[in-house]
Amino acid sequence: MNNLLRTQLESYEKAGWQIEHERAMECCDLEDWIYYALKMLEVIQNNEQRYLEHLGAQRIEFKKEDVENIDHLYALWYKPCGHLLREIERVEKQGYQIENADKFRIACSTSHIPGFDSETLNQARQSLQTSGGHALSGVLDELRGSPV
Repeated sequence: MNNLLRTQLESYEKAGWQIEHERAMECCDLEDWIYYALKMLEVIQNNEQRYLEHLGAQRIEFKKEDVENIDHLYALWYKPCGHLLREIERVEKQGYQIENADKFRIACSTSHIPGFDSETLNQARQSLQTSGGHALSGVLDELRGSPV
């Protein structure tokens, strides 16, 4: 009976270690997803910035579809954010620190440009053509709805 009990206790001890190991691996996987999400957001933002620069320099014509495509990319990026934020919170409550968690939280709350639609962009383009030009930063502020 002692051998059976010893075997069971050894398995029990091993199971405790495995649970901790699985949690640590889960933490690493979550960090990988967050890193990937932040990189994808960076790509979207770079695409948007290039589009706005080309538009401001009049290298391309305004197309409503281009703006809608950019907006769609942001929407796709935001879709899993709520789930990832809940996972971060759950894992942090278990005592783990998640690399880039704060950066991801900030990105989720500040990255999307509310009101970035084709009408706002078209008005900015028309204003640029009528006035003869504005600084790119001013146009971007106008698109974001910030005071110039």
